[in-house]
Amino acid sequence: MISPQPPEEKDISIFWQSSARPDDQIELVVTLPTFKRPNHLRTTLQSVINQTTDTPYAIVIMDNHPELSEGAQAAQELLTGKDVSAT
Repeated sequence: MISPQPPEEKDISIFWQSSARPDDQIELVVTLPTFKRPNHLRTTLQSVINQTTDTPYAIVIMDNHPELSEGAQAAQELLTGKDVSAT
């Protein structure tokens, strides 16, 4: 059996993180894998951001094309400077 190795710190980038709620209060996590579809990711992220909820949540984006990081760049452009915390 092959045990998965945890990601190294160099493999993880945080472009935006809410300061409103500590991690231990997050009740919902939206995970978005992406591979060479930055426009689709932008549309999906905008849809998630537009939702209205009182539930504390996190968005995790997994860019499966690290050489170009198109998804990570698209997410950074969309999320940088935005307040997407639950209202």
